[in-house]
Amino acid sequence: MKKWIQNFGLLAATAIFFAVGGSAAAAGDLVGYWNFDEATGTNAADASGNANHGTFVGSGATHSTVLPPTSCFINTHSVQFDGSGDHVEIADNATMDPTNAISISFWMNPDSVNNGYQHVLFKQGPVVTSYGVWLANDHVYMESNDNSIRSLTSNATVTAGDWHYITVTYDGTEQKLYIDGTLDNSQSLSGITLTYTNSPVKIGTGDYNNPFAGYVDDLRIYNRALTAGEIADLAAGGCGPGVVSNIVSPTSTGGSGATTAGASTATAANTLVDSGMSVALTTGLAAFIIIAASAIATRRKPD
Repeated sequence: MKKWIQNFGLLAATAIFFAVGGSAAAAGDLVGYWNFDEATGTNAADASGNANHGTFVGSGATHSTVLPPTSCFINTHSVQFDGSGDHVEIADNATMDPTNAISISFWMNPDSVNNGYQHVLFKQGPVVTSYGVWLANDHVYMESNDNSIRSLTSNATVTAGDWHYITVTYDGTEQKLYIDGTLDNSQSLSGITLTYTNSPVKIGTGDYNNPFAGYVDDLRIYNRALTAGEIADLAAGGCGPGVVSNIVSPTSTGGSGATTAGASTATAANTLVDSGMSVALTTGLAAFIIIAASAIATRRKPD
C-alpha cells in the first residue's frame, strides 16, 4: 500500500584490529549508531534501534558543536575527548558482537597525530581486542588476530585539526581499510570468526590506557561489510544504509515531529524532496515523517 505526501517544501594514524573465535551474529545490518546529538547530559543514544545506549564517563568527554561536513541530515553535535581517558561506554550486548562480517565507520578530528597510540573505539576480547580503532603517528593501521597478528598499514596519512572519515570492513574473505571514502589498502583473510567477552565498547579510550584527544561523530557498527559506494556516500556526508534522513528544523512552527498514520518507509533513500514534488511511502516498515516549517524529511528506523 502506498501513501503520497505532496507539495512540501525543500529539505532545507588509526589502528583497527579483530580477534577470532565464535559468537552469535546480531540481527540486522546496523547494530550500533551514535550521533551524539543529545547536546547535554551523560547519555549517548543508540539510533540503530538495538538500544545500545552509551554513557559519558568523566568530565573530559563532552558534547561539542565542532562538526564534520555532513549534508544528508542536520547534525548538531559531536563528542569531544580531552585525552585524559574519559570516554563514552556502551554495555555489552549480543547485537554488538558480529562474527563473520563487520564494518566500523565514523568521523574523527584528532587534536594531534604524533603523540603515540590513541584509541578511538575499543572492545576487549578473551585474549586480545575483539575490535578497535586507534591513531598511531598519523597513519591508519588495521590488525587482525586469530592466534597470530595480521597487520595492514595505510598508505595515506591523516592530519590533526581536520575531519577524516574512517571505515574498516571485513566480509569473510578480505579486510579493507578506507580513508575519506577511498579504499586505501586491503588484504585477504578468509574464514576467521570474531570472538567476544562481555566487555563494554569504549569510545575515546581503550583498556590499555591510550586515550584519544579530539572529536568523534556519527559512529556506526554494521554486521556486514559496507560496499565501496556506501562508504563513499557516507564520507561525502550522506545518510548511509539504515538511515534515510533526520532533517528537522529546531525553529519549526509547522508541526515539527508530526508522524504519519501507521508504519511507512520511503521508497527512495537519501533523496532530497524539492518543492512541489510528491513522495511515495510504502507501509510495512517503521518510519516517520518530520514536518518542519517549509521542510519535510522521511526517516526509516535503522535496520
